[in-house]
Amino acid sequence: MLTIVRAKTADVETARETMLEMHERKAFDHDAMVNFLCDPANYLFLALEDKRVAGSLFGYSLVHPPMREPQFLLYDIDVRAQSRRRPSAKLW
Repeated sequence: MLTIVRAKTADVETARETMLEMHERKAFDHDAMVNFLCDPANYLFLALEDKRVAGSLFGYSLVHPPMREPQFLLYDIDVRAQSRRRPSAKLW
């Protein structure tokens, strides 16, 4: 069973592991991630399966001058190899 959560500053260590392993980032700036997670316009969602990250996505809420509602820019998404193409995975 998958649980989807929006990462908060308390999740910075999980976010670090996700960025290094799943998004294959070579370096990690702890303060930059804390700043990212503190900004309400930034989003990092984690798909957790048995308390382990199975997938993640991050993006930004953007305001466009002619629109009243912000739009969401999906910047990056990744799914752990073991969690891909599994028709039995349920979100709830």
